[in-house]
Amino acid sequence: MKIRVLIADDHPLFRAAMCQALSDIVGPNILQASTLNETLCQLDANPDIDLVFLDVKMPGNDGLIGLSEVRARYPDVLVVMVTAIEEANLIRKALSLGACGFIPKSASIECIAEAVERVLDGEQWLPASAANLTNDETDTDDFSGKLAMLTPHQLKVLRMVADGLL
Repeated sequence: MKIRVLIADDHPLFRAAMCQALSDIVGPNILQASTLNETLCQLDANPDIDLVFLDVKMPGNDGLIGLSEVRARYPDVLVVMVTAIEEANLIRKALSLGACGFIPKSASIECIAEAVERVLDGEQWLPASAANLTNDETDTDDFSGKLAMLTPHQLKVLRMVADGLL
């Protein structure tokens, strides 16, 4: 099975480590991006991308706005969030917005390999520290549902408003 992966993270050392961790699983079919804009450009230019590892905090993506935008524009692409922040609320929101997994940046290569295999098999993957999460927060689900209904242009306007622009 040939899989195309995009690693979207602003830290070159982390992208290199992810490439090394994934090379045995997916081979040389790994693309990279360091900003949300580059990520979207890569997705536009490479419609055969199957899986995106998206950093929660990188230029253009502060929080989960990037996840919302990727899911709205490319609904068939699997997105796994990658971050050093392991807060239950953030993980819960990411999953409700359509993330297939949540990998801490402290994860081992074996852990990353397991996550990729599980996500590609159609399962959700969470770190052991988040195993007890329940998705029973209706306010979060309601907000996430409304956010998921926005068009890509509406998401762009929302991001600009959040940045303080008119």
